[in-house]
Amino acid sequence: MIFCRNFKPAFSAVFILIAVALLFSMLTADQSIAAQRKVFLEDFTNTRCGPCYTWTPYFEEALEEFDEDQYVLIAIHGWWPGDDDPWWINNNRDNRDHIQEYGVNGVPSFWADGDNIPLRNPPETFMQDVINKIEDRLEESTPLTLQIIPHIEGDNLTVETVITSEDDLDNMTL
Repeated sequence: MIFCRNFKPAFSAVFILIAVALLFSMLTADQSIAAQRKVFLEDFTNTRCGPCYTWTPYFEEALEEFDEDQYVLIAIHGWWPGDDDPWWINNNRDNRDHIQEYGVNGVPSFWADGDNIPLRNPPETFMQDVINKIEDRLEESTPLTLQIIPHIEGDNLTVETVITSEDDLDNMTL
């Protein structure tokens, strides 16, 4: 059963129709689907960071080589060089935990799937490093397979979903 709280009834009905249409389309398609690989990019920054204003445009220009559905980009704002950064003030606990988890000790700092992309001069070299890192990550298969198993009995449709790891997840950083 699909629960849609805090939505208008018309939206809930549309959501349910879309979900049912997707499920029925999967009945005739391959029922084992490998998810599309997306590279998780992180930009550690601060609104008072002068070097961030220098390096971020090169990072963003490198991203223009890729479709937006090939990566997810988030910015993590630290408390230095200025602790009055509004994105730091409004999310300081999560940002601090994330910065400490990665061991980031300065901004700007750019990461792809948990791996640091070091700043290098000239900036064109850094841009090529970003492109190479993303291309390398996109070549790797996703570690998960989604299997959808529909069961139809009379006018009832039950869907079993199995998410299977293709790799050992013990030492994987998600």
